[in-house]
Amino acid sequence: MKIIQIVLNNEILYKKFDYLLPDSMNVVLGSRVIVYIKNKEYIGIVINIKNNTNITQNKLKSLKEILDIQSLFNTSIWSIANKIAVYYQYSIGVILFQALPIYLREKVYSKYIFYNLYWVLNKKLLNNNFKKIKSLKQIIALNILKKIKINYEKISYYGLTNSIMISLQKKNLCFLQKKKYYSSTINKQNIFYNSKIFIKKNDILNKFYNKINIFITWIISGSLIFFENIDLYLNIIRIILYKKKQVLILVPRIYYIIYIYKFLLKKLNVSIYLLNSETSNKENFFIWKNTKNGNIPIIIGTSCSILTSFLNLGLIIVNEEHDIAYKQINKCRYNTRDIAVLRAKTENIPIILGSATLSLETLNNINIGKYKFLSDKYINILYNKYYNFNLININNEKFKNIFSNVLLKKIQKNLNNKNNIMLCINNIGQVNTILCNICYYIAKCSFCKNNYIFYKKKKKLYCSFCKNTILMIKYCLNCNSHSISVIIIEIAQIMHYLNKIFPSILIRYVDKNNILEYDNKTYNKSVIIINSPFFIQNRYSILNITLIAFINIDDIFFSKNFRDMEYFSQYFFRILKNNLKIYKKKEIIIQTNYIQHKFFDKLINYSGYYNLAKFLLKERKLMLLPPFSNHVILIAESYNINYIRIFLNKLKDIFLNKYINDKNFFIMGPMNLLKNKKTILFRKQIILQHLSRNHLHYIIKNIMKIAKKIINFNKIKFIIDVDPIEY
Repeated sequence: MKIIQIVLNNEILYKKFDYLLPDSMNVVLGSRVIVYIKNKEYIGIVINIKNNTNITQNKLKSLKEILDIQSLFNTSIWSIANKIAVYYQYSIGVILFQALPIYLREKVYSKYIFYNLYWVLNKKLLNNNFKKIKSLKQIIALNILKKIKINYEKISYYGLTNSIMISLQKKNLCFLQKKKYYSSTINKQNIFYNSKIFIKKNDILNKFYNKINIFITWIISGSLIFFENIDLYLNIIRIILYKKKQVLILVPRIYYIIYIYKFLLKKLNVSIYLLNSETSNKENFFIWKNTKNGNIPIIIGTSCSILTSFLNLGLIIVNEEHDIAYKQINKCRYNTRDIAVLRAKTENIPIILGSATLSLETLNNINIGKYKFLSDKYINILYNKYYNFNLININNEKFKNIFSNVLLKKIQKNLNNKNNIMLCINNIGQVNTILCNICYYIAKCSFCKNNYIFYKKKKKLYCSFCKNTILMIKYCLNCNSHSISVIIIEIAQIMHYLNKIFPSILIRYVDKNNILEYDNKTYNKSVIIINSPFFIQNRYSILNITLIAFINIDDIFFSKNFRDMEYFSQYFFRILKNNLKIYKKKEIIIQTNYIQHKFFDKLINYSGYYNLAKFLLKERKLMLLPPFSNHVILIAESYNINYIRIFLNKLKDIFLNKYINDKNFFIMGPMNLLKNKKTILFRKQIILQHLSRNHLHYIIKNIMKIAKKIINFNKIKFIIDVDPIEY
């Protein structure tokens, strides 16, 4: 009897489990099976079939059921998932399940993939058993079922849960009815270009076409999101489609997708589908199935789409490759950009990294010859021709809120000329409150008159001073308006302050939640736009913005995260580029206490981002920071801080004793994290640094085995963050 090895979609039960394979069953690698663990059923994925095991056969359980007759993964996805698990020290099971749609991860869906499920009332047994039901929720559910059938997926619309329905099902009062699920079909005749394409030949396209069938990392100075180098991108996509190959376009954030989707839909006569965390389960399964069969030529998606199976993938495009949103912070902490490069290498296809402000890691890879420019090299725009830069020294100035008197006068002057203002505010908190959109009143405690804090999960307003708590309000407590919004408390205070000084001026806060709403309200009016931190939007050109002010930026010089200066530089130049108008000069104001700092000299007087990036790279090299060294962070979380201290100190001693002669290896900590969770958990970390990436990964190769032997390991949560971006 053969032995199969399976993995689960569970980061706690991350080890591989052995099960007996009955002679009557045939199983293949990459298929799903149902197994028992402590009398509970789990779906697992088969990763190995062998003839023997270290466990005695009488202790092994038998496989219960096989769900698939063939593998759900192609060879490239299988290889990539294994490499991710090894490199990022994470469970191979969780990574493989992430490559599957929700329908294939859960047992309930697995049996009814092609069906719509409905809860239906069992009228025969209802009359006899209805009086015996004591649960109010079950009675409500039965009353609804008397009128209509309830869709399994839309159960929450009725204020119910499927657990309530299952308990009724056990009493034979209702049952699941299935109807065939007919998903939308794709016209296979128009999937790819069938006729010759007519593209003006040039050196750039010839360079790309000559290496279309091999792995190479191309760099384009410009992003498809902001329609930069758009003709080049379109012609490259057309070439790939003409070759009957598929394209994966990655974007860092969901709100960017709609720009690309609408544009490509007009320009390309092919099927384009969107894949992100908001895609429904059915649509997700439909996209996965048709992409795997080669029926969908273009997928535009966020990080969750990087492991999607393609029949014949020909190109990957990573937009805004520098964006920190590509780095995952939950579960497996991989960088989607790096995984995209790994996937292109595995599939032997070209990949394009596009950005007008490339990350320092990417620039370093260009310098050492790993990446190559496809379009023009470093395009440095002489921003001094289009902007008047003004550094305001606030060192000796006393002012309320965060606005200097000079800035307020500048704002007043521009508003008098019926122009618009943009305020870019750095380093704000994450605590929310309630703000009225009409009178800009902040909800205040009725007892101590301090601002309320909004708790999203509890839907309550809480005063942190007198501990008073009230339910979420539905109208403004000042003007009774129903136009209220949840907003970060610092931003609410700024808007309230500006409304006092400029009462007749419209003030709008722009972030990912109201990205498409503000333009209709602000057109042909004087308005102050407050940009959320590091939020980019390419729609300000419709407004007559004449003044852009960067406020509260001095924190980048004192941050524990050495990358903050890089992030601000990218944000700064992207804002400048998106608001560039050749025929009219605009004014840029930067408030700071340190106008003599070298950084501002490079920021303003040098021609563009890339010269500043060279300066930042020299600093990194001098300090032996990434990309000139490599980091791994080991994080410990617990409710008892003593457990963390003992564990991390013991782990540190093991590393120091073992690699004491390695002069290129450094270890720092234990220390507190830069950003702590909003819980009562204690969190500390140690940072491992080595000049060689291979040596560092050799050091952490068996780290889980070492950590398990240390006292109190079972009382802490242990997290490994490889190539971190936050400290």
